[in-house]
Amino acid sequence: MTNEYSTLFGKVRDHSARLQALLENRQEFEGCIEKCQQWLIQAEVALSADMRTANLGLIQEQLNKYTKLNNECDHVGDDIKGIEDLSSRMKLAESDRLILLDTVKGLSERHTHVKGAIAGRIKALGDALDNIKQVQERVNRTMDLVGSVQAQVKELSKPVGNRAEDVQETIDAYQVTFQRS
Repeated sequence: MTNEYSTLFGKVRDHSARLQALLENRQEFEGCIEKCQQWLIQAEVALSADMRTANLGLIQEQLNKYTKLNNECDHVGDDIKGIEDLSSRMKLAESDRLILLDTVKGLSERHTHVKGAIAGRIKALGDALDNIKQVQERVNRTMDLVGSVQAQVKELSKPVGNRAEDVQETIDAYQVTFQRS
């Protein structure tokens, strides 16, 4: 009797351990789904904000934010793929399987949408950053040219001599200055 009791007790303990492990796996699985859903909500909120392309620093800050978000998106995508794999191997009732497949499909679709939106924002911010850099470069070249012209005009503003050659040299210098601008 004690032998039989020990055997049954061992089986119950093993069965209980398997059920406990199954429960822990299920809780971990549901936690992973919840984590992905929470991240998608946060990403959608972050994407709902308008892009501001007013200055270089602001663009760079947003670009860094969306690049970080893109990296997180890749990790969440891997988590969703893992969820898809696990859900296809789970033994569930048909109604539970349909609910789970619908949930996983919704996660996957939202992830695809968020990933596309992030990529679009990164491209738009990259284009805006390039545009501002080009504008700054043109402004810098223009400022250099204006400074050069101002220096030449200042140099030419000295008194002109009485001879025609002096006047001609000044006129030639003015023409060269205006041709450069």
